[in-house]
Amino acid sequence: MKIYLDAMGGDNAPKAPAEGAREALERYEGLEIELAGPIEQVKAAVDAAFQGADPALRARLVLTDCPEVITNCEAPVMAVRRKKQSAIVDGMLKLRDGKVDAFVSAGSTGAVLSGGMFRLGRLRGIDRPALAPLLPNGKGYFLLIDCGANVDCRPEYLHQFAMMGSAYMQGMRGIQNPRIGLVNNGAEAEKGCALTKEAYALLAADKRLNFVGNVEAREITHDQADVIVCDGFVGNVILKFMEGVAGTLMGIIKKELLSDTRSKLGALLAKPAFGRVKKAMDYSEVGGAPLLGVRGSVVKAHGSSNGHALACAIGQAVQMIRGGVVANDQLRQRKNLFIVTVTLASRAAIQGGMQVDDAFTLSDSYIQQCELLQSPERITNLQYRMLLDYTERVERLHRGNAQSKLALDVANYVQHHISDAISAEDIACALY
Repeated sequence: MKIYLDAMGGDNAPKAPAEGAREALERYEGLEIELAGPIEQVKAAVDAAFQGADPALRARLVLTDCPEVITNCEAPVMAVRRKKQSAIVDGMLKLRDGKVDAFVSAGSTGAVLSGGMFRLGRLRGIDRPALAPLLPNGKGYFLLIDCGANVDCRPEYLHQFAMMGSAYMQGMRGIQNPRIGLVNNGAEAEKGCALTKEAYALLAADKRLNFVGNVEAREITHDQADVIVCDGFVGNVILKFMEGVAGTLMGIIKKELLSDTRSKLGALLAKPAFGRVKKAMDYSEVGGAPLLGVRGSVVKAHGSSNGHALACAIGQAVQMIRGGVVANDQLRQRKNLFIVTVTLASRAAIQGGMQVDDAFTLSDSYIQQCELLQSPERITNLQYRMLLDYTERVERLHRGNAQSKLALDVANYVQHHISDAISAEDIACALY
C-alpha cells in the first residue's frame, strides 16, 4: 500500500507532513509513503523528523522532487493546469495511473478539488465531488457532506451527496442503512428555501435511502442522523462554527478549573475524563475530509494540521483503501457505480412519465441482481440491459405501444388498485 503525501500543503509545511509521515509509518506496517515537494526543503524536514528512526522505517519513505507549489492565493483551476510539477498535480496523476493508492494533502482546498475533478475525473453519475468530514455527535461520529467544495448547489447535487455519504458510512464505519438528514431551518417538510424543498422531495422519494427528514442546526450533534446533507456554504459554516465552539468551550473549562484551589483539586481528579473529552472534540484525531465523487481515494487535511493530524489523515486514507470505498476494490467499485447509474436512470424515467413506484421497484430489482454478480464484465452487461429497459419503458409510454391513451389510463388505474374491488363504473368515474 502506497500513499502520496503533499509535503508543501498546509500552514506547517514541510515540517508537519514529514512528522506525520513518520508517525503513520510507525503505526501501519507495510505502508509506503511518497513525500513530494521542493526536494531540498523536503530533505531537510525529513532529516529532522526521522532523526533516530529505524533505517527500515526510513526506507519505506520515498522523496519526490516537485519544485512548483500551489498556494491558497492562486486561482485553483489555472494553477492545476499550469503547475504540472506541483505535488498536487503529480500526486493526482499517479493516483489516476495506479502508481499510488491514495492522495493526502493539507494544501489549497480549491486546488485539491480541481485536481480531483480534472486529473482524476468524477465517478460516473456524479456531477459534483464533495468534501465530507467526520464530526463528533456525543455517541460517535456523523458525516457532514458537503463542507465547502460546492457553495452553489442544485437539488440533484444534494441527492448525490446523500448517496455518496450513505455508501461511505457503510463502507468506512460499518453502519448498515445509515440515517440521512437534510440541514434546514425547521423539521417540517415545507420549511426552507427552494433548494432544500426540492432536495427534500428527491430524498424522500428515493426508497434506497434511509431519509429521516430535515434536521435543525441544534440537532446536528444530537445523533439525529449518520449523514448530514447540505450545500458547501452551509456545511463550511457548520464546520467552522463547531471548531470555534469546541475551542472556546475547552478554553472556558480550563480557565475555570484553574481559578481556585478547590477547582484545581477537582480538575486533578477529573483529568482523565477531560482528556477524553478533548480527544473527542479534537479535529486532528479524525485527520481530514475525504473528497467523495472522484476516481480515487483523496483526503483533504485541515490547513493548520500538525504532524499528528496528518498521520490521522493518512490513517483515514488507509481505511478508505481497505474499505473499498473507491477504486481499489474493483468489483465493489463497479457495483457502487451501478447503483448510482440505476438511481439516475430511475429518476430520468420518472421525469419521462414513469410511475414513481414502478421506477423504484425496477431499480431495486436490478440492484439485487447486481449484488449477486462476481465480475465487472457481467455488471457492465447488466447495466446496458438496465438502461435499455428503462429507455424502452419510457418510449412505450410516449408511443402508447400502439394503445390509445384511454387504454393506458385504464391499465394504470387497474395496476394501482389491484387489491381493491373495482368495477367499470369506478374506472369511468375516476377517468371522466
